Amino acid sequence: YEASGFTADCLIWSSKHATHGAINAMEALRDSCNYYFYTVGDKLDINVIDRVAKGLGLGEKTGIELDEAVGMRANAENKAKLYTGAMASWGVGDKLNAAIGQSDSLFSPLQLGEYAAMLANHGDRHSASILKIGMPNPLPVKLIRDFAAKVKKLYVIEELDGIIELAKN
Repeated sequence: YEASGFTADCLIWSSKHATHGAINAMEALRDSCNYYFYTVGDKLDINVIDRVAKGLGLGEKTGIELDEAVGMRANAENKAKLYTGAMASWGVGDKLNAAIGQSDSLFSPLQLGEYAAMLANHGDRHSASILKIGMPNPLPVKLIRDFAAKVKKLYVIEELDGIIELAKN
């Protein structure tokens, strides 16, 4: 990758010349180990990385009852929209940066919160909500919408488990 101008970096290595040692996916998430996710990303096609990120709700609307920016996932299509000339082409380092959530990835704090909660809930994705019920003004009037929490079980956790297994090989 260095020949193409990309150098993978790890804060632990660059600051202390140490490593995390042998770690699993949960430890890699806890420690934010770039090398672990570079290794996984190197073995995958960007379309798989993008599909998993989308399934995890990254770069997607959360459904909250407010206007929200969608953000974006780093992929070749979005890079071509953002840049012109040579900068618009997808390079070898782009996929690795996408694998660690960097590059042109733009996620809202709410998207990241839902992502973290979904991982903690073993794939149950709870839609964010700030309202319990919706009622027009002036009060008192009838209920116009019930904002009961929506829970969706996501297939992507099984795919993520498969990707993690791939990284072990």
